[in-house]
Amino acid sequence: MVYSDDKQRSAIEALRELSVSDPVVQLNIARYTKAMGEQLRGRPIDRVGGKHVAAAACFTMDGSDRDYLMAASVRLEIDQVILTFDVDDPLGMPIGLVAVRLEEREVAFYGRCRLWAPANDGRLLIVPEADAERHFDAGGENLVERWRRLPGSLGAGEKRAWHRLKILASSFDLDDLERARLNVLSKGDDGRLTATVKRLAA
Repeated sequence: MVYSDDKQRSAIEALRELSVSDPVVQLNIARYTKAMGEQLRGRPIDRVGGKHVAAAACFTMDGSDRDYLMAASVRLEIDQVILTFDVDDPLGMPIGLVAVRLEEREVAFYGRCRLWAPANDGRLLIVPEADAERHFDAGGENLVERWRRLPGSLGAGEKRAWHRLKILASSFDLDDLERARLNVLSKGDDGRLTATVKRLAA
């Protein structure tokens, strides 16, 4: 998201903070994030501290958010798959997907990714920037790049993926999300980003 001026940026940031403080919004975002993580890995996280591709979510991003997510991947040495939500409709489904991937000495940001599901019950895959010639597999510790065309239609696979995600997300309640954490970004008067980590509101 590009802001025309600092006043518009402040208004959007205030709306984000207001939305994310609502327990119902937190629950919606946490449900989808957990569902995506399980669908990408093919299983729930079985142990705390085990290395895996991080499933995350945020409202639509600007350059500062992207910089923070890329820096976090480098600092934590993890790849991330991030759902994006519309701040004007925070109780709706996610509206997009991005990925951050450590690539040797570089960190790459992939915007406009697509989720894809096979016709069977296999794991979800990530198609970067609508590139039908390759995809990312998040079943292990990192996003593994595979150069092969996925079978069938990208559009049909994407519909299956979002349908599966919605069904699984709706099955979780607050007890299922006890390990979920919010990482709330805010920008100080000096322009520096800070992150506050907190548990979901009851």
